[in-house]
Amino acid sequence: MSELPPTPNDSSMPAEHSWQSALAEFVGTRLEIIRIESQEAAQVAKKRTSLTIALSIIASAAWLSFIAGIIGLTAHYSNVTWWMSALAAAGIHALIAIMLISRLKQPTPPLFTATRSEFQKDRLWMQHLKTPKSND
Repeated sequence: MSELPPTPNDSSMPAEHSWQSALAEFVGTRLEIIRIESQEAAQVAKKRTSLTIALSIIASAAWLSFIAGIIGLTAHYSNVTWWMSALAAAGIHALIAIMLISRLKQPTPPLFTATRSEFQKDRLWMQHLKTPKSND
């Protein structure tokens, strides 16, 4: 697909190759590219969604553990150490949440690169057809 399609004045184009079949082939290839890149975009969205769900669960667990630790600290009328383990669990969950947030902040690869490239080629091809040819 790196070459330009044949122009109507091209003598190598067979007579039965009408403009309708060329248009159908053109639209078909563009739809196939869009289908392939849509699948790639769906994979990226699926990954980001699962990371967001994991982040929500981990952040909720960290918050609950932190609250349990605070309650233990304020109510520590004896030498019980359960609140230390609650604060440690909150810290571990917070670290995991921070790691997931950093993964979500990573840039995603550009989507629909092949489609944009083909549309650019189509634009150049159409400009090529519009420019008048000189008879030098």
